[in-house]
Amino acid sequence: MPKYLRGERIRIIASGYTGSIQLEPSPGRPFYIVTVDTDPNGDRLKSVLVYDYDETELEPLNSPVDVLRYGMTPEQLGDGFTAFIKRAYRRIVTVGRAYSNGESQKFEDMAPREILVAAMEEVEDLGVYAGMLHIRLQRILSALDAAEKNGGIL
Repeated sequence: MPKYLRGERIRIIASGYTGSIQLEPSPGRPFYIVTVDTDPNGDRLKSVLVYDYDETELEPLNSPVDVLRYGMTPEQLGDGFTAFIKRAYRRIVTVGRAYSNGESQKFEDMAPREILVAAMEEVEDLGVYAGMLHIRLQRILSALDAAEKNGGIL
């Protein structure tokens, strides 16, 4: 799987220009096609430039956020949500391909009743995961209580 996917914002290491991935590498084309739209000062370019780059010439525009560390700026919280959305995007373009008919997505051809039934099943799945998470949170709270009772500091 390519390191970067279409739409991801990147910085070109050598020049400092930023842009978006337009196409990922594929058989016969081992490079990324990048649309460059901003110069190193952050100023928008008047015309869009398209270049080919090797993965080693690119870096993510925003570094991953350490969400486990206490203390976040609004920008870091926003970056955390951006990372979440990117993970969702990766799921859509990888395992989500099973829901594609090639030219359309299966949900586009479903009758409204089918969509509602499928949505209800997803809500039920979400409920199952919420229940499992609740059990794990109870266990964590119990461990914290035991640690405090035994003089541990958390």
